[in-house]
Amino acid sequence: FVSIYREIRSMVLQELDFTAEAANTTKIAQNFEGRSDIKFPRVIDELSTKRVLTTEFILLQLQPVIHLNTFTN
Repeated sequence: FVSIYREIRSMVLQELDFTAEAANTTKIAQNFEGRSDIKFPRVIDELSTKRVLTTEFILLQLQPVIHLNTFTN
């Protein structure tokens, strides 16, 4: 049981590491650079730590969803 505990503990700690999450967010955002239809908040590195992830706030102007029947024809 000790090995299972250690493995689960390791996985949970990785998931809670916001430094890794910040790097992943930045990497994904770079993959979509130049697209105007997809937005990712910029990570503010100087305000982020292993336990705190700080990003910019993006105010979106939402567009109405097109009725799904439009796509069935």
